[in-house]
Amino acid sequence: MASHPDFVNFVAEQLREAGTIRSRKMFGEYGLYCDEVFFAVICDDQFFVKITPQGEAAFPDLPKAPPYEGANDSFLVEDVENQELMTRLTRITCEALRSKPQRKRNLTMKIRLAQAQDIDAWMALVEQVRDIFPGLETAEAITEHRATVLPFIKHSSAVCAVGADRIIGVLLFSKEQRELCFLAVDPACRRQHIAHKLVSFVLAQMDADQDITVTTYREDDPNGQAARAFYKHLGFSEGRLTEEFGHPVQEFILKRQPAGQA
Repeated sequence: MASHPDFVNFVAEQLREAGTIRSRKMFGEYGLYCDEVFFAVICDDQFFVKITPQGEAAFPDLPKAPPYEGANDSFLVEDVENQELMTRLTRITCEALRSKPQRKRNLTMKIRLAQAQDIDAWMALVEQVRDIFPGLETAEAITEHRATVLPFIKHSSAVCAVGADRIIGVLLFSKEQRELCFLAVDPACRRQHIAHKLVSFVLAQMDADQDITVTTYREDDPNGQAARAFYKHLGFSEGRLTEEFGHPVQEFILKRQPAGQA
């Protein structure tokens, strides 16, 4: 059963003292952000908050449960009338998430075609970034994504960035459709031009005289500012508006010319 907007609005109002709260719809369910930190979800009109060591210390008796089948446990806040508890838990959780140690940057990195044995490491990265990709919110969607990646790997259409013996960036592409299909980078390894290197690797596999397309968030979606700026920096231009997985997106196009043409 999908959550009701009225319940989401009520929870957001209860949390107004914790910071700036916004919700993002995820196939009938909702993710919650406080001051742009993703900290909770609402599923089936129930409020789930990410578990942190600090949260467990402050609320040792708070029940835990998975928001949906296959998910890790979260705090289940049953008393959504208790504004004081909700506000304190949200503040503690977001502060813990902000101060979480980042993985070491500036890793020695290699860009290569993915292999079948990479699938578990690939999916570990996808699990990290699933919250920012419409269509990956449920356990079923993650299973489907895994099944989608394997044929891409088989047909040499999956590229990964490997650093410190783990995958820190991934890119699916279709040479036949002339399309970049899925691009993700480990949040702890950003600002290392990993996405740029992945795209450059793929463009070298494509026919030089064919345009390349990709879809990303629309202009009015704050989640898409970085992605849109990235593709524009690479020379992509805005194209038609469309939808993917029920989410409004926009196509971007990279116009390419044969070598030797001005």
